Amino acid sequence: MQHIACVGTGPASFVFALAVKRTAISNAVTIIRQGVDNEPNPGFALSDNQRRNIRGRLESVLETPQPLYRWQRTDVIHRGATTTVDGELGGALERARLMGTLEQAALDHNCTVRQINSADFDRELASFDFVVHEEADVALDGAHFEYDIAHRRVHGICFAVTQLASDRVLEVVERENSLFFGHGFSVGEGQARFFVEANADAWLREGLLDEKPDVISAYMSDAFSRSLIGGTIRSSGQLSQIYSAIPRRWRSGNRFLLGGTAKAAHRSFLYRTELSLDDAFELAAAITDGSEQSLDRYERSRRAVAASAARASDLEMDWLENLHRYVNFSPSAFAFNALTRSLRVNHRDLEKTAPAFVHRVDQEFAGMPTGSNQAPPPPMFVPFTLRGLKLENRIVVSPMCMYQADDGTVNDFHLVHLGSRAVGGAGLVFAEMTNVSAEGRISPGCAGMYKREHVQAWSKVVEYVHRHTSAKVAIQLAHAGRRASTALPWQGQNIPPPEGGWETLGPSAISFCDTLPAPREMSHKDIARVVADFARAAQWSDEVGFDLVELHMAHGYLLSTFLSPLSNRRSDEFGGNLANRARFPLEVVRAVRAAWPTKPLSVRVSAVDWSPGGTTLEQMIEFSGMLKEAGVDIIDVSTGNVVNVRRPTTGRLFQTPFSDQIRNQVKIPTMTVGKITSYGDINSILAAGRADLCLLAKGHLRKPYFTRDAAEAQGYDLPWPRSYKSAKEFSLRNEN
Repeated sequence: MQHIACVGTGPASFVFALAVKRTAISNAVTIIRQGVDNEPNPGFALSDNQRRNIRGRLESVLETPQPLYRWQRTDVIHRGATTTVDGELGGALERARLMGTLEQAALDHNCTVRQINSADFDRELASFDFVVHEEADVALDGAHFEYDIAHRRVHGICFAVTQLASDRVLEVVERENSLFFGHGFSVGEGQARFFVEANADAWLREGLLDEKPDVISAYMSDAFSRSLIGGTIRSSGQLSQIYSAIPRRWRSGNRFLLGGTAKAAHRSFLYRTELSLDDAFELAAAITDGSEQSLDRYERSRRAVAASAARASDLEMDWLENLHRYVNFSPSAFAFNALTRSLRVNHRDLEKTAPAFVHRVDQEFAGMPTGSNQAPPPPMFVPFTLRGLKLENRIVVSPMCMYQADDGTVNDFHLVHLGSRAVGGAGLVFAEMTNVSAEGRISPGCAGMYKREHVQAWSKVVEYVHRHTSAKVAIQLAHAGRRASTALPWQGQNIPPPEGGWETLGPSAISFCDTLPAPREMSHKDIARVVADFARAAQWSDEVGFDLVELHMAHGYLLSTFLSPLSNRRSDEFGGNLANRARFPLEVVRAVRAAWPTKPLSVRVSAVDWSPGGTTLEQMIEFSGMLKEAGVDIIDVSTGNVVNVRRPTTGRLFQTPFSDQIRNQVKIPTMTVGKITSYGDINSILAAGRADLCLLAKGHLRKPYFTRDAAEAQGYDLPWPRSYKSAKEFSLRNEN
């Protein structure tokens, strides 16, 4: 028999205890009350996916699980307008009834529930074989689990209220220069939970930052009268700064963290309950098995889940901290943006649960009259116009180096590669990174635009795409800088070419990595020559017939290294502060704009370096404003690769938030790229105003016809090239 202590009396503790007892009834389980939670909490919110799964989870440990309160309507209140979203977007469990049922079930299964004095805490816990902490107290248990703590600018307060305007409400209240975001949900008749959150300066301007809860309650009762619609505030928590406390591990000897994922999420995050219950079931199975492999597997699996939860929660906090960027959206667009702010819910999800709302959002995005009987196209198939260039849809084949050129000259490989992706239906197809000089190539196999014969070779590709498809073609002009003169990727990463390399250039004599030589620090003459190379390449790109030129200022290539303080240590007018570091890239922009006067000009940037002391998002937002002023029409937002040592935060749509912030802060169109894999995510990014174009790289390598498949799946009639029309009605089946 094993003696197990479970510290905490939330739902996950009791579910864990019941799960352990059901599989190994001989185990002795003690549930320990620890501290008092003074925050009003009439119930637990559930996402729509959770709502569908929660009954099965509770039925596995309860004979009579508590009924769910299903939300049938959500109201988003914004600048005097209420956008109603009809559909089951989640639900809630009443806390008192659920916890009463869980505690009684635990007692019926011979679990012990008791209080331990804090003075005796460690001594008494030492007698147990396993100790499980539910949302361990950071101050008390931090020595066991270690937390990375990050305080946010947002302060929030929680209320228990008697009534809301609908099952779920979200409202923005504007007070001169202050923005408050209220959001709440009903738990049952006469019971609801309501949060108000805002940046600290908003609370300070309104004289509320150090006020007592009853004063704040009175203020918010008036401010959010539309959300509360006659309801009263029954109780209030304390106004406090929101922080994330992310555990570095889930196991410390015989101690385990349960519900630790919730500490990575702020208190309004709808996924907290299910994440904690997932922990409970997985840990119960691991402890019942008892093997080291099972116990270690629990920690590994929960760490990955917590990282995803933390990222979604951080996105919600970023959204709140920058709410001013979205308040000028139309009511419908704001509602869609707010409902998808964590990126956990996308256009496809809402289309299933709230089709009428999504229909209105899509109509508005397509510029159709409200109430039109005509079905709107999915957002990804709404045309986009940039400086007179009309793209038939918003899917873009991202530039991808193929390493198949001969001294910069492209060939039949590129014709087939780019031509097939153009036939695949994308609105815009990018040629790969094309270098403006031989010294600027990454490898001997990289494409170029530095010899006259390159013009002829590229013309063959562009002419094919224009003649046989509706796609437009873009070229990305670049100089690889200190990342030049490397072997082909299949010969080795970040090593010189086997046949010998060439001298590389950079802002400072700092190598990209230990396996590559340091570049030569560029002189003023070098800088002037490279500016001229870019201008010539742009002029020749116009001769070829390219529809858009993009300048590569990301990923540690030459222009990017001038921008980053990690690679630019110059003491002249091209180094130092951001304005000086941006001087050379902006000279390139102005020279290219002069050589490419009428067509769209894009710049790809690395929004952050993912390395301490590197470029920050705030700096890149400032630089994006400089690009806009210099004549850039759209910014292609990527991240990282500027230095070899970095710690990126990756995952689904991981770069989209950077596009969102640049687009809505600088007021310039953006493209987003990075682990975009579904049309539901693409439609969500566009409809929520996070980007104007979506780029797929590896996705288009795997599925050149991604756009056509997405059109068919959504019932959209995407025109086919005339030679391929016979395939339009043909569908493949897998043989059994």
